[in-house]
Formats: sequence, C-alpha cells, structure tokens
Amino acid sequence: MVRKLNISLYQPKKDSCDICLQYELKNLTEDVWISHRDSKERARAEKSNDKTASKNGVCHTITMELQAVKVCPAVNASSAYYKTKLCCTCYWFNKAEADLQASVFASCLIEYIKRHLTDSKPVIIYSDGCSYQNKNSVMANALLHLSSELKITIEQKYLVKGHTQMECDSVHALIERKIKNQSIYLPSDYFRLCQESRKTSPYETITLDHSFFKDFKKNVL
Repeated sequence: MVRKLNISLYQPKKDSCDICLQYELKNLTEDVWISHRDSKERARAEKSNDKTASKNGVCHTITMELQAVKVCPAVNASSAYYKTKLCCTCYWFNKAEADLQASVFASCLIEYIKRHLTDSKPVIIYSDGCSYQNKNSVMANALLHLSSELKITIEQKYLVKGHTQMECDSVHALIERKIKNQSIYLPSDYFRLCQESRKTSPYETITLDHSFFKDFKKNVL
C-alpha cells in the first residue's frame, strides 16, 4: 500500500544544538541546561496545542522558514564552477529582483495570509528567531498594519534556537531531494523542479519580480 500510493516516511533533519552539545561535553551547568530543555518542551507543546486548535477550526497556524539560497547555474561543468552565480531564494525570486531583507520576507508572508486566510480567525505564525528574517521591527510592524487592515489577531511565536524543527521542513526536504544532482541553468529550473518534487498535489509555487515587494521599513513605528 505504501509503494502503491507513493508514500514515504520523512525523518526531520535534526541539527546539533549548541547548548545541548555543551551539556553533553560537560561544559554547561545542569541548571542552564534544564532551563533550556524546559523552554524547548514548552515551545513544542505550544505548537502542538495550536495545531490542534487549527484542526478544530479555532485559528490558523503557519510554519515558515527560509529554505536556502540557491545558486544558478549549478552544473557539473568545471568551466561554470567559478563563474559568478545568480542567487535564487524560495518563494521563488532571484537577487536581480530583491535582496534578503526583512521587507522581502514580510511581503511574502503578507501575500500568503491575504490570499489563503480570508476569514476572521486568529493567525499564529511559527518560525525560528532569525533576526533579519522573522524577529525584527519591520516584520512586526508589517504584521501589525495587516492585523489592523484585516481586523484579525496575528501572533508571532518563536521556537527555541537549536530546536526549530517544523512541519515545513518536510516540504524543503522533498524539494532538496528533487534538486539534488540536477543541472541548473536558469532560475526557472528551480521553479520547475519545485513543482515536480511532489507527484500528487504538487506544491504551489510562485515566482516573483521586483514589483511584488513592498518597503515596510517606511512604516516602522
């Protein structure tokens, strides 16, 4: 049945946590590690509770993460290895269209909320605490203005550093598996492979240009 339905089990990648590693090496006190462990468990329990609330129709819960910066071209030819490469970032867009800054991530997130979450239920957003992506005044104020515009509650929640495994990681893993060992000549190759990474119910993929992005720094309070 698993083979017939093309189902596979994905084990989320677990990077080593600096604090946990220090504790294993006896370079950290018991009290500090216990506090860290408790924070991790509270964050995971909070996310689990919010997922249950979403399934029950109480709210919307989103997990978001920057997958990776991809270079183009990405081919095995040695003559192309040292050439200047064009970086492409997932939603998808390339660096000719936008840079990696808070307003760019805020533009993507706000577009997603406006397009998919059209009712008045509260929105809860889980992410890591990366300062230039998620945990900054530009993102916070962009969401504040959106909350006021749509008259909904939007809440950001951050997982504990070193323990940020989320549901969206499985999406990234499938895309990375599809891209692996492929020759990439154009940014559009990433877009195509992303669409092909899941055979049933292909992932929604959106390519962006500079006109899509807004400068939310102007609205920082």
